[in-house]
Amino acid sequence: MRRYSSPPFSKPLVWLAAALLLPPAGLQAAVEAGSPGARCGGLVKPEPHRFVLLPSGKVARASGLVNLIPAWSPFGLAVSSEGSFVYDLAITVDGLPDPRSLGGYTMYVAWLATPSLDRVQNLGPIKNGDKLTLTADWNKMMVVITAEAALGANQWAGTIVLSGRSPSARLENFAGHDLFSTGTPLC
Repeated sequence: MRRYSSPPFSKPLVWLAAALLLPPAGLQAAVEAGSPGARCGGLVKPEPHRFVLLPSGKVARASGLVNLIPAWSPFGLAVSSEGSFVYDLAITVDGLPDPRSLGGYTMYVAWLATPSLDRVQNLGPIKNGDKLTLTADWNKMMVVITAEAALGANQWAGTIVLSGRSPSARLENFAGHDLFSTGTPLC
């Protein structure tokens, strides 16, 4: 007679339990401490709750990571008045050289933008190893890190050194794409 033992708990089940039982701060700590590649010292595989910031040619060894943590709500999901999900973003960067080495720049500034760049928000200065934490309520977003000479601008003017898109911003609807039509009108 063969005895079967129950399978060990899988990692996704543990993360689901943590998501349901831990408050948002505890979940954020669990994501940062326990998941592989949570540090931004190298490229990590994109996941639904994070995305990487890829370097431009001038700073090839720099990297960044954005963690998307659903904002706390007593109703389960936090939603803005426009119907967008609300996220707590935690942005970290690593490996950025002195901004003066790129030209007449004095600091690095983080920006939040829509993929079409119709809305851009200055998030403030960011340094290697520091964590910039903020709340965002855009369904599709990208984070851009630039080298800037001054802080108070509404649009970046300096060199882009890191950029990345949220997983939702990488989705594209191919229904009307030429690849799926024969080139003839539908009607």
